[in-house]
Amino acid sequence: MYLTLIRVFGWLVLLGRGQASKDVEIMVLRHEVAVLKRQVVRPKPDWADRTAYQARNLLMNLGQRSSSFRFLIGDRDAKFTAAFDEIFAGEGATVMKTPPRTHRTN
Repeated sequence: MYLTLIRVFGWLVLLGRGQASKDVEIMVLRHEVAVLKRQVVRPKPDWADRTAYQARNLLMNLGQRSSSFRFLIGDRDAKFTAAFDEIFAGEGATVMKTPPRTHRTN
């Protein structure tokens, strides 16, 4: 009841205002929204963090099967940091890096 009465009085006040006044109020509200959007920053993780998140997600999806991994063989890309290796080492897998500049190591 209270909210309905407040809305009705708000509409009555708007009827008495001119179009220029309404336009100014809309511009002020748009400016406030723009300022608030600039203040709320969305986190943007770098590639190393993204690969660590994917490693955690993989191990969570595998569940008990993740304990059957004995080795993780990875290249020396900068995306695969120590945090990435620690995730698999925590599950008991030995992390091994490929030798430098060997593209076809089998």
